[in-house]
Amino acid sequence: MTALSEFISFCYRVFVACVELTIDALVLPFFLAALLMPWRMPFLVYGLCTKGWPVSPDDFEGCSSRENYRITAVGQFFTGLIEGLTLTITPIVALSGLRTAKLLERIKKHMRNDMDMDFMSNFPLLVAVWEQLYKLVLDLLPFGCLVLAFSMPWRWPYLARGLSRHGAGWLFQTICPCCVPKSKRKKEGEVRCLWIGQAIFGVCDLVTAMPLALVLLSGLRTRKLLTKLRSKEVRDDYDEDVEYNWKARGLVWKQCGSLCVDLVFVPLALVVLLSGWRSISLLTLMRDKELKGMRKRGKAIRLFFHTLLDVPFILAALVPALTPWRTRALWTALKLWDRKGSGAKDRRQAACEQLVETLKDWAHLPPAALVLSTWWRARDRAQARQHHAAHGGAAAGRRALALPRDDARPSSRPLWQPRPPLLPVARTHALAGRKAVARRHTRRGSSGGRGWQHSRRRRRATGSSRRERRRRRRHHSR
Repeated sequence: MTALSEFISFCYRVFVACVELTIDALVLPFFLAALLMPWRMPFLVYGLCTKGWPVSPDDFEGCSSRENYRITAVGQFFTGLIEGLTLTITPIVALSGLRTAKLLERIKKHMRNDMDMDFMSNFPLLVAVWEQLYKLVLDLLPFGCLVLAFSMPWRWPYLARGLSRHGAGWLFQTICPCCVPKSKRKKEGEVRCLWIGQAIFGVCDLVTAMPLALVLLSGLRTRKLLTKLRSKEVRDDYDEDVEYNWKARGLVWKQCGSLCVDLVFVPLALVVLLSGWRSISLLTLMRDKELKGMRKRGKAIRLFFHTLLDVPFILAALVPALTPWRTRALWTALKLWDRKGSGAKDRRQAACEQLVETLKDWAHLPPAALVLSTWWRARDRAQARQHHAAHGGAAAGRRALALPRDDARPSSRPLWQPRPPLLPVARTHALAGRKAVARRHTRRGSSGGRGWQHSRRRRRATGSSRRERRRRRRHHSR
């Protein structure tokens, strides 16, 4: 090896030594800081001083080499830092009261046989302290709910019954774990849910107290509520795990709702009953044994709204009811005696139709009165009546002549009719002879003697009476 290569090798070794020395210098503050930590110094000094002794920790390397020195310095520093933070939060957990017993139980469990000889520290104990801190934070809100539940006097009997039935561990398992054997302990999450549930139950009871007092003081539903609360079905639904009966509270709310419906139903049913228009429908509904409870009351309330809907139609029916010639027609159209065939919709439609017809009748009364007051229009009135009776229908004929009924129409004889002058006797006999011959020829006819039947049908179709035909024949003979 030449002198140059030896020099280069020497420089390399010096450089490496300088680098390692620099690393050692950087690690030295960590080591000194670990030595200055009062809670870490005894364990570190014990490990360094007893290294190699028969009772020394075999896994603790100490400062036997540069690499071990570095690992020990950095590891002891961060271990001391974690232990310092743990010692800071330990009094908080220990003095909280919620996790004091649990913390002592864990310290007793991990104090021995859990020491990590690589770092001369008890990491399971540190983890246990941080675990109890986390659970302490989780317990704060549920414990506040438990305090709220204990501040409600109406929940005291249920809480006392639960403590008597399940023991102190029912609510205080996490606070005092020694009350419950380990084999019978529940999960801590279930205990927190029980704390929150007791507060919720107390609030529900407070809200339920108002409808309960309303039902008991009303008197309408008191007996029924008490009977159902004493029933075996409601008693069997009692949840002994949480000391609460949801079914009983739901029954109180149900009876309160029924009471509210009753308070609405009674006055509305009285209005319907006193209205007279739907009284029979209400009585039929109340006597129906198939409908019970809320269904019957709901139909009665709907019957009230149907009654309100009937009011304008009743007012519309008053106009034809007060019109003499429309009273019977209105009664026939409404069919109030038919309880099954005609419905409310048909009666409303009939009332509207009768109102329209009555208004039409009243609109035709003034011109009809004017026509009736003119005696020289008697013949036209008779012809108009005959025409409307044959083609326009009874209603049109009555509106044309302002007549009340079909069977009350006057006879077709006009009020005044001019008489023709008397004819000579010979002329009279001649006319009579021609009439007889004409009648015989008409009766024989061309259809085998049945012409008179066709003539009668024709006369019926035209609506002409015998007197009218006689008058027309006399007029043509002249």
